Amino acid sequence: MGKIKNKLAYYRKKADAAMQEYYREQDLKCEVCGGIYSCKHHFFTKKLSAVLRYNEQNLISICQGCHTRHHQASDPRIHAKILENRGFEWHHNLEVENRKIIKPSIKYYKTIIDKFK
Repeated sequence: MGKIKNKLAYYRKKADAAMQEYYREQDLKCEVCGGIYSCKHHFFTKKLSAVLRYNEQNLISICQGCHTRHHQASDPRIHAKILENRGFEWHHNLEVENRKIIKPSIKYYKTIIDKFK
């Protein structure tokens, strides 16, 4: 069982990196302040939602400053601004999507990696 978990973690990490790299090649701005894009932030966290981990609607373009303020300072204005910009219908749709259940596998992660190449 340990080998399978290690392989899953390996492919999940590769999928995460492929996703972030794909978006770094786009001409994106921070959705909160309009600053220089740094990464895709998960509105519904990766820890709380495997099904939304690679869902484009859950991925927020964000700069390093806003990302740091959100995670290190727990600044509620970050998510408030995203909700203001995207709307409550967007949030509701993500909540509905989040109720789905997936069981990530190596094949699943390989599909995600291919998607972002």
